[in-house]
Amino acid sequence: MEPLSILSVAAAVVQFLDFASGVLADTRETYKSHLDGSQSDIKLSKIASDFAIITHTASSKMAELVRQEDPDHPLKDYEKNTISILKGLCRDARDINRELQQTVRTLDERDNIRRIKLAAESFAAALKRAWSVDKIRKLEHRLDENRKQTTMAMLVLSWGQAENTRVTMKQFAIDQATLIEGLRNIDNTTKTYGQQILQLIRPQTNVKMQEARGILEYAIESRWAPMHSMTTATTQTEHAGIRLRERRLAEMISDSLVFETISHREDTVPIAYSDTFRWALERPKHAPNGSPLWADLCEWAIDPSSSIYWVYGKAGAGKSTLVKFLSQDTRLKESLQQWAGSSNLVLASYYSWNAGGTLQKSHKDLLQAILHRCLKMLPQLVPKLFPNRWALAQLFSPDSRPAFPDWQLWELLAGFRTLLSLADDGLQEAGLLFKVGLIIDGLDEFSDEEDHGILVELLQEAATHKNVKILASSRPWNVFRDAFHRSPSLWLEKLTQTDIEGYVHGQLEKSPGFSEQRNLHAEQAEKLMNDIVQKAQGVFLWVAVVMRTILVRLQEGDRLSDCQTTLDSLPKDINQLFLAIWKRASSLNNVEGAQYFRLLDICQRHDLVPYCLTVFLGDNDVPSESNLAILEESGLASAIASLSRRLNSRTRGLLEIRDTGNIWDSRVDYMHRTVKEWVAGNWDSIMSLAGPEFDAHLWILKGETLRASMPGNLPLRYDPETLWNYYQELFSVAAHVRDRPDSVEVLVQVLDKLDSTITAYFELEERFAPGAHSESESKRPVQPHWSVLMAQHKVWLPMPGLRSRGWENNDFVRLMAQVSIPQYVRHKLLHDPSVAEASPSVIPLLLSTIIGGCQENPQVWSAKPRSMSERLDLVNFVLPCVSPEEAQKILTYMGEDSFFMRSWDSVFIATAKHIIGDHLRLEGLIDRDSRGIPDSGNSPLIEVDSLTVVNSTVASSANEPSIKGSKRSTQGRTSVRQWTKTLFFRHNKAGVGILTKPGIRIFPTGST
Repeated sequence: MEPLSILSVAAAVVQFLDFASGVLADTRETYKSHLDGSQSDIKLSKIASDFAIITHTASSKMAELVRQEDPDHPLKDYEKNTISILKGLCRDARDINRELQQTVRTLDERDNIRRIKLAAESFAAALKRAWSVDKIRKLEHRLDENRKQTTMAMLVLSWGQAENTRVTMKQFAIDQATLIEGLRNIDNTTKTYGQQILQLIRPQTNVKMQEARGILEYAIESRWAPMHSMTTATTQTEHAGIRLRERRLAEMISDSLVFETISHREDTVPIAYSDTFRWALERPKHAPNGSPLWADLCEWAIDPSSSIYWVYGKAGAGKSTLVKFLSQDTRLKESLQQWAGSSNLVLASYYSWNAGGTLQKSHKDLLQAILHRCLKMLPQLVPKLFPNRWALAQLFSPDSRPAFPDWQLWELLAGFRTLLSLADDGLQEAGLLFKVGLIIDGLDEFSDEEDHGILVELLQEAATHKNVKILASSRPWNVFRDAFHRSPSLWLEKLTQTDIEGYVHGQLEKSPGFSEQRNLHAEQAEKLMNDIVQKAQGVFLWVAVVMRTILVRLQEGDRLSDCQTTLDSLPKDINQLFLAIWKRASSLNNVEGAQYFRLLDICQRHDLVPYCLTVFLGDNDVPSESNLAILEESGLASAIASLSRRLNSRTRGLLEIRDTGNIWDSRVDYMHRTVKEWVAGNWDSIMSLAGPEFDAHLWILKGETLRASMPGNLPLRYDPETLWNYYQELFSVAAHVRDRPDSVEVLVQVLDKLDSTITAYFELEERFAPGAHSESESKRPVQPHWSVLMAQHKVWLPMPGLRSRGWENNDFVRLMAQVSIPQYVRHKLLHDPSVAEASPSVIPLLLSTIIGGCQENPQVWSAKPRSMSERLDLVNFVLPCVSPEEAQKILTYMGEDSFFMRSWDSVFIATAKHIIGDHLRLEGLIDRDSRGIPDSGNSPLIEVDSLTVVNSTVASSANEPSIKGSKRSTQGRTSVRQWTKTLFFRHNKAGVGILTKPGIRIFPTGST
């Protein structure tokens, strides 16, 4: 079939969808080119007629395409797929048209509405008289989904044509672009849409990259199912270049499973002490009644059955250390390989950690880590496990392929289940047989939001597969006892007395102080060692904590009797032991210790890794403008050593440094997960010591910014999704910095440094990007602010509408307004009012402030939820700093752009428009009846207590559901009047007024 015929139908469908979306969102803009300048309204019948014409065009082209089908030349799979989708979309277009035609007739006959005012209304506003807001939103969503579905169909068609001609997608896009440009027998709609699809295959601009990103997100979220031919990898006999391309695809998808902290917990698990746990892989010892003390691990590994082996024990018993020992011991691997036979053995381990970030204690994390490790061993499984992403990756040119969105739990579960099924059946076309062994530590460590029962069910489901073996550890909670009570198991603290004896003896043997005392008092020395072992009750952590205290006492020359007294005073319960250790610290050390606990809590809340350099550099003693690039590695090592000494004295070893052998990666961590639990249980009392002046958010922001500014801390080619998420977390931390003069001063310095660091990073990335050296420095275009470049990956601005007004660039002050960090914006304006001015291409500051205040809009991202009063306060603060002409331009824009016409944030937007309108009236630039300005009514404002009005309005906005119909609009007008009056009176207490420009203040009506 002629590809242009299919393209023509797709273009007609898209024409209908774009027209419908445009009319709903901005009717005036849609019809601007068809109306003369004097025309201020349009007939509804005209809109209905245009809908009918465009729908008929699409249907006619679809009918012609069907007539072209030739039984002697059957369609290829990708052609059948595309035509089938287009048929459905044409049917849906007809359904939408019929519904809109009926609604227009209803508006005409019932409501006597025949025209809409283009200046103030859209077609959607007219529809609100017949439809609910929810129904209009669903139509908008339906049109957007259909648009993306059409694009997906055409991308798949393009892929099929490229495969059929044995060329890459890049070459196909280049060839087809040349072909379409030279054609004269196709209409402009088809030609334009064809060019758009080809530009999408190789997205070279921010707009196209953003559109490609949206297509990928749509495909993942809608669970798009690709054709079978798109998920089949090449065989060994096929072209080597294609196999190389597919290996790179597999590596890209596999690597995208990695997250920053994927190996952090495993790295922190200590290696077993000399000869400790070796017994676990030997023949089990027996109880007096003849039963084995634990299930034989090697027999379990060899046995064909697939029962889950359960290691359980108290907190601190050493379960993670045992699991790490087992995963690294060759005896277990050899036994599992014997079970696997001639099949490949795929062995993956995972360590959960409740003191880590969100991704270290979630089902999603578990699946990502396991699947990543399995695919690194068998990359040929990628197309089978993730057919969706495999197919999507092939739709775009490799030299400009957009980054994939975050992994979804559903696709990870599907991939995991496919892995298990393939382990049973093998990968037939590749002749690959394999068996899977999973070692999972810390089932109890998953966060409270994660259902442990669901996790157990998932593991039990996995264990039903004949070629899967699972070893798991947890505390003996009821949910795990019930699930694994018939499984082979090992109760750890009942078996570790000999190991603990060896550890205690070994540690004391290293102490010169103990050796001296034992020569004088052998019986006391023996009693001390025995009592430590007995009091531990099999809990390794208890022993490790107590031994630190005893060894310090011996080092300081204490007698054995003093050490015995200390031991007798320490509680057996591990949580009580932590409390006793904490109380032994001085009051000054407790203050700083509490602050360090607070720092770790902030990092965890914002999914930031508490790197040693972050904690060290955030200290007040380190200037925020430091040039850290000149620091030698020896200086950094000294900084970490100093921090280690401080943590040891301030927290008595409850916090410590995890040295990974890499200065940049070393981090602060809890000595054990139970310390985190103890801190959480005593949080209020510990935090009461930190002091009211301590600002942990500022400390972390400063430390992380200075760390990131050091060379080598951000990789050259970083995943944009991860990068933007990282920036978001930093901005969220910044938004929580206390609004005090001393803190804000440092905050501004730090954020400016962060901006310059990110700018330098993007400049470096651009310099090393493909094709960066093809142009001379003088010819290379000036790059926009980095936040505009990031907008192609994460959208937080209504960019289409902004671009239509020529606002295509951004700067950092405006970005801070857009993400709602008012402390920064105020400080900048107070110290340099000229920052409100910018080139015409930069988004205006006042508009950025209003966009940042639209916190109900899902398109806007805010660093911190702000109350209505906070958001409007910033509008009032910024307004006097901009020119009246700019304020008027923004007010007009707000009255025309669909972003400000949605139901969310209606009270905030109406109030902001009212404030700007009153400001412009006082400037003498507009009349009360000007377009886009809410009418404040003729009744005088009645003075009431401003705080009461503010609180009541905020509560109404935040907690009450939206009210449809006339009641809703009346409430909105009342709220506008209340807010405007409140803001005037709040700033006018004691005759202050609102400052508009130097020497001029605005006062409410009736005030002096």
